[in-house]
Amino acid sequence: MNRFIACILCLISLAALAQGPTFQIKNSDWLVTGGSVALASGSTWLRLTSMGYDALNMPEFNRLEINQFNRNATENWSPKSALHSDILALSAQVLPTLIFLNQKGRNEFLAIGHIYAQSTLLTLSATDFTKTLVRRDRPYMYGDKAPMRDRISPSARFSFFSGHTSLTASQCFLTAKMFSEMYPNSPNKSLVWSGAIIYPAVVGYLRIRAGKHFPTDVIVGYLVGGLIGYLTPHFHLKRKNHE
Repeated sequence: MNRFIACILCLISLAALAQGPTFQIKNSDWLVTGGSVALASGSTWLRLTSMGYDALNMPEFNRLEINQFNRNATENWSPKSALHSDILALSAQVLPTLIFLNQKGRNEFLAIGHIYAQSTLLTLSATDFTKTLVRRDRPYMYGDKAPMRDRISPSARFSFFSGHTSLTASQCFLTAKMFSEMYPNSPNKSLVWSGAIIYPAVVGYLRIRAGKHFPTDVIVGYLVGGLIGYLTPHFHLKRKNHE
């Protein structure tokens, strides 16, 4: 559903070649958007056709085979932390829409909508494609706390890297970057960036506590999502906006 909405927003704004005083959509965006849609389709197909482990032939998982930096995560299992991470990650998806609370943001609705959609597509695609290619077992597979339904799910093999963290970081950095460019003299820039840095870190911490991810899954997800979220609006800058 996220991919479908993102694709529609991208196509609408591309058709209009949206421009504003801060951001603009260029002809070259057709290539980027087409590539991200293709990657999203491919990663979705790979995910849907992936198989989980057989409950009757479950391999043995030795936590001592995990490097020391990641090993402690194999002892974690917390449905409550998983639920909290779901809520925070879902809430982060609406952060870019806060730009529209101001008239200046609403004047650039199409351009900002396209940037948001493109960033979302790129982050989801990169995350899912990597998950299905790497097929890293989640930390809870090395313990005995997770129920069998979770252990045999195809998702049990999609640990690297953290999608909750990558998508949250993407939306947070996207929002902070757009805010900084549209309101360069705002006294709230430091506060906005502080929130953008801390928010996905909290989500990543909860994913580790939940037993869903290793620390390295979260670190890579944070870096990938943050980079996409920052660079997408940067590449669409029309000019600096000085108020």
